[in-house]
Amino acid sequence: MTSQREGNKGDKHDCKALTDINETIQEVKTSNAFREIEQTLHEVVNNLKILSTNRTDNLESIENKRRQIEVEIKQARTKVNHHLDQLQDGLIKELMAVQQQESIKIQNILTSLDSKKEITELKVFFDNIKQKASDLQAFLTMKEIEKASAANHLNISKFGDISVSSDPCQLFIHKRKDRQAQIMLAVPTRNISNLVLRLHKHIDPKLSDIQGCSLLPKGRMVFSCYEQEKIRVHKSNGSKDYEINDIGKAVDVVFIGGGCIAVTSGHSNKINKDGNIYAVENLTHNVVVISPGGQRYRQLLSRDDGLSYPQVLHYDISTNKLLVANAVNDAFVYDVK
Repeated sequence: MTSQREGNKGDKHDCKALTDINETIQEVKTSNAFREIEQTLHEVVNNLKILSTNRTDNLESIENKRRQIEVEIKQARTKVNHHLDQLQDGLIKELMAVQQQESIKIQNILTSLDSKKEITELKVFFDNIKQKASDLQAFLTMKEIEKASAANHLNISKFGDISVSSDPCQLFIHKRKDRQAQIMLAVPTRNISNLVLRLHKHIDPKLSDIQGCSLLPKGRMVFSCYEQEKIRVHKSNGSKDYEINDIGKAVDVVFIGGGCIAVTSGHSNKINKDGNIYAVENLTHNVVVISPGGQRYRQLLSRDDGLSYPQVLHYDISTNKLLVANAVNDAFVYDVK
């Protein structure tokens, strides 16, 4: 009897550690945790709707852009075809005019030659005299033929014209209207065939994914780094001067005067004061120069000159220096002669 009571007392002692579930769930729907989960689910649903709408709009935008570009390509082709048709018509008309003019000249010569058939008749008559006539008849006939031949000889000696033929010279006419608006210098245009690059300096900025570069006063240089989100200024000897970090995904950088540097997000080619365009080609590892108007181009630098995925270049008009930077590490400064 005593042991049973002791056992019951032990059970009651263990039950005190249990919590009534009704007390726990009594106000669960109004609790902060429940409202937080509800709000989170609501935000997720709204974000999914926004994302879906955005991607749908993006698909439509891409489709519209494709159609726009397709229309522009067709319009450009139509313009090119129209221009080629005009060139063809002009050349054909000119060709027909030349043919007609030369045909008239040749026909006049043929007509003049037809009038000289009597010379052939005289030759036949002379052969007959030689075979059948007496010496006296041959002598008299010879004198008559000499007179006729002399007249025809004088007439024939007047055949022909002196003509002057003009051929185009090897002189290139350069267009300078395509230069940048700020470059209006009255200087002679240099032929791209005569351009010479001399390596002035080779530096290693120790940066990756260089997207922009610019030459600064006193021989300094500035580079922008896309992935590392910073720009770095180097001294004229190639050593680091200072850098600015956490500026975002910088693509291009340019010195705008007054000790200021502008960071942009666009690519561009560089035009020198002669109107020549310097362009860097990343995948082909080279730098080319294009003449004004785009008639000719010439490769200036290649992989043999140390270029490896060159990313950007900058031409300093005031010093005639060209700065070329690879995507990683190496950069080169050239004197343009």
